[in-house]
Amino acid sequence: MKKIFFILILALPLIVSCNEIEDCVCTQEFRMITVVVIDESNEPVTELSTTIKDDSGRIYDIQSDPGIFPGVYTVMDDSYVMELTTEPKRFIFTGVKESLSTQGEFFVVTDECNCHVEKFAGPDTLVLR
Repeated sequence: MKKIFFILILALPLIVSCNEIEDCVCTQEFRMITVVVIDESNEPVTELSTTIKDDSGRIYDIQSDPGIFPGVYTVMDDSYVMELTTEPKRFIFTGVKESLSTQGEFFVVTDECNCHVEKFAGPDTLVLR
């Protein structure tokens, strides 16, 4: 019993109140939806110039650091969670490098508490052509 109590006490700082919705708690983790971009040889593409737009044409300023995980680019992250709902919102990810490009369609939602972004639909990998 003491062990369970000790674990609960350690876990409390990891949980914060999310918003005004009753029974909502959010973790402090920062979530991202990512996509892997590869070339036709299945090698990760680095130094890709990316753009993320919604259906209204708004461009989202989302930074990726593919130096950590080469070829991995962020499509959406928790910094925009308050603009999302449980209804899927469409985003178009475009990547360009020299004369080659790739594009993917993603649908993103948030949980009922507006804590974190979640991918509703979209590819895991895109090929630069």
